[in-house]
Amino acid sequence: MPLSYQAVIATFPGREAYLAECVESLRDQGVEPIVVCDTRWGPPKWNDALDACTTDLLFLPHDDDVYGPDYIREMVAYMEAHPEVAAVFCMDRSIDAEGRRLPKSTTLPFPERDTYDFPFVLNKMIEHGNFLRCETLCLRPSLIGDLRFPMDAGCGKAIDTAFWFLILQRHPIGIINKQLVSYREHPGQDTESERLKTVIDHWDAIDFAVRLNPDALEWDKRIVVEKLRIFHAQQKEMDRVREKAKTEKKIRLVVAHEPPDNAGTGVVAAHRVRQANEGRGEIAYYVFPDPNSQAVREGYFSGVPVVSSPPSMFAMVVKRFNPQLIEFHHTLHWGDDILGVASGARKELYLHDRWMWSEDPHGDGKFRDTRKYLEGIEVFGNSEWTCKEAKEKLGIDAPVFDPFVPLPQPKMSFRKRVGFFGGFATVKGVHILFQAARQLPDVLFILFSQLPEGMVDGRRVYGYPNIVVVGPYVRGDMPLLVSVVDAVVVPSLFESHGLVKREVESLGVPVISTRTGGMAGTVPPDDVQALVEAITNL
Repeated sequence: MPLSYQAVIATFPGREAYLAECVESLRDQGVEPIVVCDTRWGPPKWNDALDACTTDLLFLPHDDDVYGPDYIREMVAYMEAHPEVAAVFCMDRSIDAEGRRLPKSTTLPFPERDTYDFPFVLNKMIEHGNFLRCETLCLRPSLIGDLRFPMDAGCGKAIDTAFWFLILQRHPIGIINKQLVSYREHPGQDTESERLKTVIDHWDAIDFAVRLNPDALEWDKRIVVEKLRIFHAQQKEMDRVREKAKTEKKIRLVVAHEPPDNAGTGVVAAHRVRQANEGRGEIAYYVFPDPNSQAVREGYFSGVPVVSSPPSMFAMVVKRFNPQLIEFHHTLHWGDDILGVASGARKELYLHDRWMWSEDPHGDGKFRDTRKYLEGIEVFGNSEWTCKEAKEKLGIDAPVFDPFVPLPQPKMSFRKRVGFFGGFATVKGVHILFQAARQLPDVLFILFSQLPEGMVDGRRVYGYPNIVVVGPYVRGDMPLLVSVVDAVVVPSLFESHGLVKREVESLGVPVISTRTGGMAGTVPPDDVQALVEAITNL
């Protein structure tokens, strides 16, 4: 029996001209669409359509798009041939507001398959971006069951993408690699007016999918996802601070001598900025000198809103922001004269060391007398010793302030430490090593290798908290380096002589290696579970 189907178009008032063309393109294919017109956003209406649907298939066309003459036939034929598939999509071409063809279209960025499962779609979306257009969708309600567009998924306008992954958790989907829909680009689209937010929402949907099925991630995509999590968390915080800056009247400038990721003073100053911006009543900016610039610049760096400026333009910074409070944490690289900048702001100076009364270690060694700049400035010291010396050298009484910043988490403990020596290449089995590390969180993997740029944050690999990268080594260092590991793993897919294995074994350190080439190991090449078991049984 042929499949029955209906089309439900959710539209908004004022888009009747586009809607008429959409309806006509569907009627020409034998479908009389149901048009739902109200002020609600799309997904709630689509959920209503799923609740009310009594046919085998449900199409959810968009009111401003045009459906080609073969759209219904091709989609229905695919669903008839694939009863296990819960949803099918197709490709599209772009048109402008007047319906004229644009030189844009979508095509599959990978070889076509008969059906697609959760891991494949997730990893390809991370690699290529979104290729499942909501306006091309056809659903099979009998397989969708109780699944609905997840309004509470935290994905903004990418709720539809989150819904595809809910479906993929249970059933495969189909993609017809033909441009059967004309996607209309016009100024009224959400994707045109909020393009950056749409991209962020898409990655929130990817994060939603990863939480649904973390084991579906390929080893290298895990690194990409972790980096994007960090980036988008900062992007959201930056947006929050920008919105806060529109309403807050009190402005604080926290002035330091280097960017906020600098150890010591910069970390303390950045933490004070975060504390101020977490509360209400003021907005704070981290200000540092940039001698290589010729302008005042605003941005977001290391988790805080920043302002950089040439040292000579500090007065311009103060004039632009008109702060009510200026905190000085270091005048090094600025010049002590910035303490006397004309401003109606309250000024506070936080002494972190002997800098304000010592001989200049970065200059000509002359004694620095900064007392002339301190009139009208409240001065604090970071310890009793600093305050005592400030009294002796500058003649001022400075109370102690607490330079507390969040400290590292407790020391991580691991059951054993496993080393890897060699080049970072597929033939060396690095992908097998990373997949094994994911299953062995109580094992610390130490890589004596040069990793590609962008994979490492400091010494840690993004997304792999139990992998640390030391960097490349020379053979003469091997006797020293193996002393910091309990064993060495050589997971190569191909290996001729197996020099690393022989060298490490000669030093009395256990080696786990694959059965390939001259190594005669115990682990089959390209076998993650066998490697996991071998490391576990050490």
